[in-house]
Amino acid sequence: MSEVMGRGGEVRRWGQTAFEASGQSHCRSATRLCAYGRGLRGLACRYYTGRLAAYDEDYDKADAHLTYAFENSHRDAMINKRKVLRYLIPVRGSRAAHVGL
Repeated sequence: MSEVMGRGGEVRRWGQTAFEASGQSHCRSATRLCAYGRGLRGLACRYYTGRLAAYDEDYDKADAHLTYAFENSHRDAMINKRKVLRYLIPVRGSRAAHVGL
């Protein structure tokens, strides 16, 4: 595995961290917009809520929201599906690891 210097000076290894810490504040802002009914609606709310749940290690909630966002996105929206899968695959892997314990 290769090592990369992180933002805070810490060393992260590729493959060990599934999620980026830099996107967490963006997800919190987006989910606040969803809660207040402004801006984001529908699939975008599910996507960001699922991402935030993944950051918080609530894998069941993350799997439910990300699966909904993936299954209900337009069939030709490949970029959106790829973004959802970027988080859905590690969430499902983490769920399987926790079930196996």
